[in-house]
Amino acid sequence: MEKTMAGNGKAMERKLVWLSIVGITSSLIVSCGLLPENKHSQGYTLSGREAKIIEAVLQNDLEVFTSQKGRSIIGHGIRTVSSAHVAREYDLDPTRAEQKYAEKTFRVTGKIEVIHADGEDPHYVTLEGTNLSSPHIFFDLSGAEKIADLKKDETVDLVCECEGAVAGIPIFSGCQFIADFAMKRVHEVRKDIGNFLQGSQLVSSDTREIVVYLITYARLLPNQSPCFSDSAASECGMAELLSLPLTSGDKFHSTLEKVKRELRIYGVRLP
Repeated sequence: MEKTMAGNGKAMERKLVWLSIVGITSSLIVSCGLLPENKHSQGYTLSGREAKIIEAVLQNDLEVFTSQKGRSIIGHGIRTVSSAHVAREYDLDPTRAEQKYAEKTFRVTGKIEVIHADGEDPHYVTLEGTNLSSPHIFFDLSGAEKIADLKKDETVDLVCECEGAVAGIPIFSGCQFIADFAMKRVHEVRKDIGNFLQGSQLVSSDTREIVVYLITYARLLPNQSPCFSDSAASECGMAELLSLPLTSGDKFHSTLEKVKRELRIYGVRLP
């Protein structure tokens, strides 16, 4: 009986010593920054290089979107149409056009035919269309304030939601001038990135993929890369970034997997 109690006592002592060692080691790991104290709440903080490359890409993307020079992050899922093209499609086949345009968001370009800014609100403009119909454009609050500065025959570039057609006339509402929309979208993307890095699930799959890849790029690019220069927004080209997986080979994929593991440790939700 005494031997059993003595054996149990030594076993308990060894267990306590082991737990103490584990506790001390864990504390050291946390204090050295290798692991967060609470992996589910702390979130991941971008390094200076990572933050700079994300901001540079967003600014570059803003220019690409507003100038229509190619595909962009902030323009993802938004089709560009001309007001005249929309009017022709509604003239030819109203039912099909309604299915294609109604309750969807589009980038709409067109020449102003008439500015309806007299009388009571809401003020609106009519864009170039056909002999049968011309799309009516109703603005959001920020856009409505700028109607007075518009001129007949001026070409406008807008993001709007199509309400469908009323008496054969295509109606677009909530329209924003392209520069205003782009700045709002960049702000939303920044917020989305912040939420993602803090462990939020309510972010798009595009945001998750973009951030993971940009962090990987930041770790692989040389220090002299223009993406880290003071004028990074204009010099950080997508061509350099997109070529990294090819030029880095296996190193790119191993770094990508390492980034994913680190993000998960900090409570970032990845598939």
